[in-house]
Amino acid sequence: MASLLGSAFLSTSLWAGPAPFEMPRQYSAEVESLIGSSPASVMKVYVDGNKSRMEMTSQGLDTIVISRSDLKVMYTLIVAQKQYMEMPMNDTQAKQADPTAIAANAQWESLGKETVNGRVCNKYKVTSPGSGDGSPTTVSTFYFDAATNDPIKMLVDAGGQSVVANFRKFQRGAPDASLFEVPKEYKKFAMPGMPQGLPGL
Repeated sequence: MASLLGSAFLSTSLWAGPAPFEMPRQYSAEVESLIGSSPASVMKVYVDGNKSRMEMTSQGLDTIVISRSDLKVMYTLIVAQKQYMEMPMNDTQAKQADPTAIAANAQWESLGKETVNGRVCNKYKVTSPGSGDGSPTTVSTFYFDAATNDPIKMLVDAGGQSVVANFRKFQRGAPDASLFEVPKEYKKFAMPGMPQGLPGL
């Protein structure tokens, strides 16, 4: 569930230009999400260029996922145990996880204005074909505040899996740099069969 939401959320800027909107490169927000028929959940999201952090509760555990496309690595932190797992990313995975990446073949459609969550929004539909590696075509609808251009809501359908996300407390600006680092007191662990760190490091 978290991976689907993460990939869908981070895809908010994976579109071809010239795009009618773009996500800020630096921001923080609360995102209320609904994945399929699962109960709604809320996560905190922080983005600074090609670095992102998502704080969520998954299966009763407070979990933090830090994606560092610049380092080609993703960290999953288990807060209660103060432990973390490190997963290397290849070039394709790092590009997909990068909130500033640009897709080459997305199709845009402006759908006019609509009031969403009490805000007058510009509405856009984006169709992004699969990359040929088995990933499905993604059809997304975005709602951006017509006055501030802040994201308000997004709907994503990827291969029949749907995500609805409502943005709250959206704030532009650079989050604290420490949010994208693993705290020193956290101990590293590895799941059986998982890669152990990054090659060459």
